[in-house]
Amino acid sequence: MDNICSQCGLNPKSTAPIPPAPTQSPHEEIDFIKQEFSRIDDHIRRLCEEKASLGRRLNELQATTKILPPETISLIFRHVCRSSWNATNAVASVGYQRQINILPLLRLGGICSLWRQIAWSTPDLWSTALVDVHANKAERIASLLELCFRNVGIVPVSLYLRFFEEELLSWGKNPTLVFPIANLVFKKPGNAEKIRVLRLHDSPIAWMNLLSEEKLKNLEVLTLAGFTSKANWTSITLPKLPSLRCFTISDMWHHITLPSADTITTLQLSRTCVDICIGVLRQCVNVVECQFDADDNTRDEGDAARNILDSPITFPHLRDLTWPVTHGRSNVLLFHFIQLPVLKRLRLSSPVIRGTIPSVLINALKEFFDHSSSTLQILELTQWSCSRENMLQLSLSLPGSIRELLLINCFETFASHLLQGLNPPPGQVKNLPVLELLHISSINKTAMQLLKEVLEKREDGIGAPFKIVLPSPGVILNQGVRQLQAFARDRSRQIEIELL
Repeated sequence: MDNICSQCGLNPKSTAPIPPAPTQSPHEEIDFIKQEFSRIDDHIRRLCEEKASLGRRLNELQATTKILPPETISLIFRHVCRSSWNATNAVASVGYQRQINILPLLRLGGICSLWRQIAWSTPDLWSTALVDVHANKAERIASLLELCFRNVGIVPVSLYLRFFEEELLSWGKNPTLVFPIANLVFKKPGNAEKIRVLRLHDSPIAWMNLLSEEKLKNLEVLTLAGFTSKANWTSITLPKLPSLRCFTISDMWHHITLPSADTITTLQLSRTCVDICIGVLRQCVNVVECQFDADDNTRDEGDAARNILDSPITFPHLRDLTWPVTHGRSNVLLFHFIQLPVLKRLRLSSPVIRGTIPSVLINALKEFFDHSSSTLQILELTQWSCSRENMLQLSLSLPGSIRELLLINCFETFASHLLQGLNPPPGQVKNLPVLELLHISSINKTAMQLLKEVLEKREDGIGAPFKIVLPSPGVILNQGVRQLQAFARDRSRQIEIELL
């Protein structure tokens, strides 16, 4: 049997020319040759497609991953997608930087039919969607989100949306731009019910108007991080979200009304006006943990504040509170009236006040400490810098139930002032009698000597185990640290010193 070429289908040994077309006119011969060209091209294309198909099959048979069970490949996919998510997103701060986290999944699905089948049939790979929504790409983003909702099955969804405007495309001028995504999320049956976590950054007004309690009935975590710059709002009223447990706001300058405040147990606040945060807190009477991460730019509206407390307010379940110390009227009255019967950990930051603290705030803090519950065991002071007189006044009011005292990023002089308050004159009652841990992140020579005196007086008392956490000493403080370590060794290891 003659050998046939695998590329063109001709016998390479045959030298016979292609028979000429029957006698015909030049135009007819031209048409005939073109038809032959087309026939040969079609034949070559079919052969190339067959070769490519055989090549893909050969790669599948020879692939090292072929011997792996689908479950193992699925685990590898999870690792790849999780690594991509961690590398491109900083969820702890809302200002995450990424495009869309499911792109690695789309690339994996394009490798071969097996990988596509595994990726498309692993629901939890699609359960977290982080998307940058540009006004000119809303429809494309909607199609990708539709793929997520389809492949996720019944697994709960975490949806992170960050909205961007273009120069000529504004969410405010053309609200319909957001409709492709909003209709997919809120109007397509079953999609909104899957959402457990929803984080919105620079959300347009049109999107907020579409939030519905009927659709988001299973939503447990909601984050609002800023809004479009042209949104001139003075207040926001959210729908009732019956399953809401955690509420986060950041870069928000609008007063918020929460019909679902009774169900919220965790509040996370940052880069937001103090008065607005007080307005949110006073609605969430059942909150268990509240964190207000303030910084140097934290604004206090002072006399223009709207959330002015005029009577005591009790949070019966609040156990962990982080709050800034500012001299605005609303914040002073908060410390004056707030009642926390089960508070265990308190973090007070003072990023705004430098130097002497106003007497009205000192009095409010003293009253707050004087009426604090015996459950308060951990006190953390962050970025504090106040006068010696201020600290001596406050140290006398520090709750005696405190077991852990942490001074984080405070000025060195502040540590000295505090330690002076912990060294009362002979005959006076010792402050913080049950203290077990003292953490000082910045200390000078004066504070080091005062610390040694605190330890000596403590040894004269109950002699309970005591731990000190200090920064790694420089040349100047080496001698003081060695003296503390020698003192600790002499006390049969009742005192532990840890250097950071």
